Amino acid sequence: MQLALGRRALQGVVAAAVSAVLSGATGNPAQRDENCAAATPASTVTYTSPFGQQRPVAADSAEWRIHLSKWRPSKWPPQQFTFELKNDKTSAVSDLTFDAWGPASKALQVNQVDEIHIFSDKLLILGRAGANSSEAVIVQLPSGKILDRFACFMPAVSPTSRFMAFLKSFPGHPGPVSVTAEYLVYSLSRSGSNSPNLRAIYPPGATTTAGSNLVPGLESLVHWISSDRIFWLDAKTLAFADQYHGEVRLVLADLNDEVQSPSVRTETLDPSGLLDLANCRHRYSAADLKNLSRDSSALLRVKELVLTSQKPGFICVRFDSNPCLTRTELTLKAP
Repeated sequence: MQLALGRRALQGVVAAAVSAVLSGATGNPAQRDENCAAATPASTVTYTSPFGQQRPVAADSAEWRIHLSKWRPSKWPPQQFTFELKNDKTSAVSDLTFDAWGPASKALQVNQVDEIHIFSDKLLILGRAGANSSEAVIVQLPSGKILDRFACFMPAVSPTSRFMAFLKSFPGHPGPVSVTAEYLVYSLSRSGSNSPNLRAIYPPGATTTAGSNLVPGLESLVHWISSDRIFWLDAKTLAFADQYHGEVRLVLADLNDEVQSPSVRTETLDPSGLLDLANCRHRYSAADLKNLSRDSSALLRVKELVLTSQKPGFICVRFDSNPCLTRTELTLKAP
């Protein structure tokens, strides 16, 4: 069966891919990178788990041990969630109970709690109102006061639970507009303080203003996330792949200065060294191959980004399986 391509595969020019198609070169089987062999796989993300069944969730810190102790009714969807809090410093045990839906000051506004994280005296609750609509709720400990809440796409919490990176959500948008990807970071260490706790990381010009990720026109050049998710390489460095104007760029953001002035670096992934359209010509129609010869960047989808242990300062890039690939992984020096 031939695969149909969307409008996103019609932009730009990739000369090397054109040459491969016209020459009929067969190319080499997809190769792996030996420097990726010892790279630790990235942790899983809960927002990809099945939606429609509440499961136990828990988190520990130096001071707190918290778990979702019960939800009512026991059948899904719950209408109420109760968390048990244990303070290891004072030995105090208490419960926090939230309605699933209701006034913002008393409810989580979710049908399912996916994960919780503790940073200092704050609890981050990540849940979903729908299968693909995540909601973040920041709660003060031990009072249970809701400090902040916001919708988010593809949330990824840093290893120390200090930061959460995510794609900005968008409102309903009737009419000829497109959604462009904007990548944000929320700092739990600043939550509830006078300092800004939310920053737009990428692309240049992105803001935290609601609706700024809607651009006029259905054919507008917009950013798309080109990795399966946002990855944390370490406690303060996040990474993802972004597609824009026929290019796929690896983006790294260093948050050593909190979220006030993050350092953002990019590296373009060159399709000419990663794809050979002759390897997959049987999968596409002649018209699709012609379109891909102009822009094959849509075929580059990053599956995983992790630091290598064998080459310090290098990143292992693993790609989603694709018959057009000449290699499934490679190492790049961190931009």
